[in-house]
Amino acid sequence: MIALEGCNDEDESDVVDEKNTNIESPIVGEENTGIKSLIEENLSLWNSSGIGNYLFTYYASLNDCPTADPFPPRVITVENSIVVSVYVPAFGTTIDVGNSPTINDIFTSMAESAESNPMVFSESPEDTSSMPKFDQQYGFPVAYFIDISDSDCDGTAYSVSDFQ
Repeated sequence: MIALEGCNDEDESDVVDEKNTNIESPIVGEENTGIKSLIEENLSLWNSSGIGNYLFTYYASLNDCPTADPFPPRVITVENSIVVSVYVPAFGTTIDVGNSPTINDIFTSMAESAESNPMVFSESPEDTSSMPKFDQQYGFPVAYFIDISDSDCDGTAYSVSDFQ
């Protein structure tokens, strides 16, 4: 479970846990319509919040690539819906914003991935039958895992935490 520090004063119950619902399984071969609907529903919640200035910790890890050297989590600052800085606590420095995503970019990437019908689209690599998790208050993605195929190095786990 990923804790959302700075998001609000409530506990983990602010995270939407879509397990044990009647939404379709995240396993491929089933159109992924449940995941697409879940993404659209939470994107709508995010858009309705009108938040354009925020920061969050973003982490993406190749979970099925034994040779990968994962890039550490980064703190992304967004102003007027544009990434303005990226800080890497493990390095103690800021880096070029490069392709660092906004929350809207993450939603776009999720929707594109769902359209491509990946082998697995779930909350985590450990629980491939779960649905991705979204923040209940604002709708942004909290944790999700996408595995394109059974090949190595094409499965990535993503997390968004410390949203402020």
